[in-house]
Amino acid sequence: MVVRARRLVALGIAVSTAFGGSACGSRRTTAEIKAASQWTPAPSAGTVPSAASAAAPVGPTIPQDTALPVPSAGNAAPAALSSGSTGAATHAAGASSVPGAAGASAAAAPGRRSASEGDSTGTVSPSPSRPAPPSAGTQPGNAPAAAAGCPSGASPVVIGSVGQMSGIVGAAVIGGTKAVQAWVAAKNAAGGLDCHPLRYVTADDGGDPSRQQLLVKKLVEQEGVIAFVFMTAVLTGQASVEYVQRKQVPVIGADGGATYFNGSPMHFSPGAVGADLADVMLIGGAAVTIPKGRSKLATITCQEATFCNVAETRWQQTASKVGYKVVYQSKASITQPDFTSQCLSAQSAGADVIAGAFDPNSWERIARSCAQVGYRPTLVSSTQQVRVDFAQDPAFDGMVVANTQLPWFFEGNPAIAEFTTVMKRYAPAVPIDAASLAGWASAKMFERAAQGRLGERPASTDVLRGLWTFRDERLGGLTPPLTFKEGEAPPPLPCGWALVINQGKWTNDGRQICQR
Repeated sequence: MVVRARRLVALGIAVSTAFGGSACGSRRTTAEIKAASQWTPAPSAGTVPSAASAAAPVGPTIPQDTALPVPSAGNAAPAALSSGSTGAATHAAGASSVPGAAGASAAAAPGRRSASEGDSTGTVSPSPSRPAPPSAGTQPGNAPAAAAGCPSGASPVVIGSVGQMSGIVGAAVIGGTKAVQAWVAAKNAAGGLDCHPLRYVTADDGGDPSRQQLLVKKLVEQEGVIAFVFMTAVLTGQASVEYVQRKQVPVIGADGGATYFNGSPMHFSPGAVGADLADVMLIGGAAVTIPKGRSKLATITCQEATFCNVAETRWQQTASKVGYKVVYQSKASITQPDFTSQCLSAQSAGADVIAGAFDPNSWERIARSCAQVGYRPTLVSSTQQVRVDFAQDPAFDGMVVANTQLPWFFEGNPAIAEFTTVMKRYAPAVPIDAASLAGWASAKMFERAAQGRLGERPASTDVLRGLWTFRDERLGGLTPPLTFKEGEAPPPLPCGWALVINQGKWTNDGRQICQR
């Protein structure tokens, strides 16, 4: 019983500290999250889900992928995881959910495929018991429609993702993966990319770094993956850095806490990650609070996650550069039930701003602990650490939240309009929020790099050539300016948008903020 309790605590810590796998979204029960992400229990070790088991799709879907061989027992996952648009905009809390999505997410079909260990899926095929009629632009049997002038039988473009795809950690990052799947479905319905059909292969590493490395190798060498798009390796990504660099396979996009992206020439992000994300948080906070005369900063970071340590160090280095004076610093555990002592200490030090690195549940306890003692500092966080429904809680009124892509509620922007239209058609049960937008931006970044450059047999070099042409590329306004050069690690990207919770709404003035 003691061992089991420790494993449950370790699992909770791993989930809560997966900051980059955005928890920004509506408050949902575990069951609702599982349903919305098409989650099913993992099969027993040594089994592969049946290719025939599936859920009925909504519109065209991606051809069913072949399951990967399950790694040997020596590599099995452990039972517990180790510890452009301008103009102002507002967004009501909770409005990111697509109408009717709740009903769609609850309708879990029997025999649904799992994104479990060794599994490799795109969007599921139509259920044999309830086939979906072909939609406009698709052909029977889930084959992508051939665009005018495109030859038949073109080699597929295979992209992939390896990371935490199931369980609680998977539920935290699955929105981005679902957005990539929706993009693939939409492109295939329109004839593919450069006349090539697209295939998105995913594999669950179970939170095991050695397994992550093995599966990355399998996807490249056996499945033919030419690029990884939105890597969901919250806990394990560092394990494959050396391999993808040696094989020259680009990794495009990931969770915001992916510190392993910083300094790697094969890792390309459509927004700030790792140390850059920590910088954007402070830049965003300063842009809002310094003009109001709030410049005394307290920092409170968790003890359990790498990103927390990175953030604490970066804030010490950059606070004075953006106009803050650090008057109090503290570390705390995400498991502690109350933060009153930290609130009282920060208040005593004169802090009028608190920047923190925690999970959403801890942020709720921080906000309420401070409010209970009459202390109302401006709270500073990022979309990877909060939920959309924070806007409904008066304790968070005035909170500054750094966002690394264009705000998802800028519906008048053509790039956001395309995103929401595709998501509503191909992934109606997935919330439209910062998490799913991160996956979408990763897919659009791959599209921009690959389109017009794919040879008869698509290869990683085709994608890399495209990425290396990026010079202040913004993907239609979705991202900060992106610049990549051959053989060099991408430069720091401390840019984003400072969102403010104001009287129950998410707001932004349309300005992009960057550290110069």
